Amino acid sequence: INTPLVSFELDQLDFYDVDNSIEIETVTDISGLEIFESSTFQNDLIRFDATFEISKNFQRVFNVNVDFLDVNDNITFSTDTYALGVNLDILISRINLDVNDFPDILNTSKVRIRVRLLPSTVTIDPDVTRKFEFRSSGVFYLRL
Repeated sequence: INTPLVSFELDQLDFYDVDNSIEIETVTDISGLEIFESSTFQNDLIRFDATFEISKNFQRVFNVNVDFLDVNDNITFSTDTYALGVNLDILISRINLDVNDFPDILNTSKVRIRVRLLPSTVTIDPDVTRKFEFRSSGVFYLRL
């Protein structure tokens, strides 16, 4: 089964507090993953592959962390930190999780994406449109 997981788009104003004229270091998105709540998935999932596509047109460095969480916000799986340098505008990464090796993934109910803007001498201009996009999809392999 191939399905979209989480997608969102941020712009320069998501990283800038206009009232106080300061940058916002971290933006977090938490989205539910209802597909994991299915008893079929709980009983028959043998492997889960995810693809993350991250793109930006900011001339800044970003770190992105992806955490899969259970209902109590305990981490069931974390990816490595994805680093997007000043000159790296797109990053595509894939993870492959065998349920036997990562059984906690079955307890997943949501995913948290943290986007961190690293300090720089170049500040965000709230009047210049910039975009940051995160897209993900999953392939679920079920026991027949």
